[in-house]
Amino acid sequence: MLEKNWMLGEAFAIRSKHHDSIKALWETKWRFPCVKGLYPFHDGSIADFDKVFEHLIKVRNCHPSFDVSALITPTENINDAYSDAYSEAFFPTCTSLLDQADSATAENNPALASSLYLRIACLYRISRFPIMNSA
Repeated sequence: MLEKNWMLGEAFAIRSKHHDSIKALWETKWRFPCVKGLYPFHDGSIADFDKVFEHLIKVRNCHPSFDVSALITPTENINDAYSDAYSEAFFPTCTSLLDQADSATAENNPALASSLYLRIACLYRISRFPIMNSA
């Protein structure tokens, strides 16, 4: 077997903290670019994402010694960004914003409607992010 010399060296084999859970991903990797409006969160709103990620990690906020297994339902312990439950956690916020955007459109307020539609697009983008691997 060939030995590979990776540019990252030993760091290549180390699992990063943000891979531990959705909570770790949000707090250590994604929240900062979201606050700053950086890729892939451009056109989004931190208020929208805080609401979604609060839902995704709510059971994880329990005391570590507390056994939450009896309380966990499939939609309360979402730690897999590739699952349908992860994507579905974004839908209520998107639906609420869509109602507001449609109202703004009906009231002939295209600037507000456009802003809301862009926020919805950003939420849907992250609901399927990271991109699924083909492997």
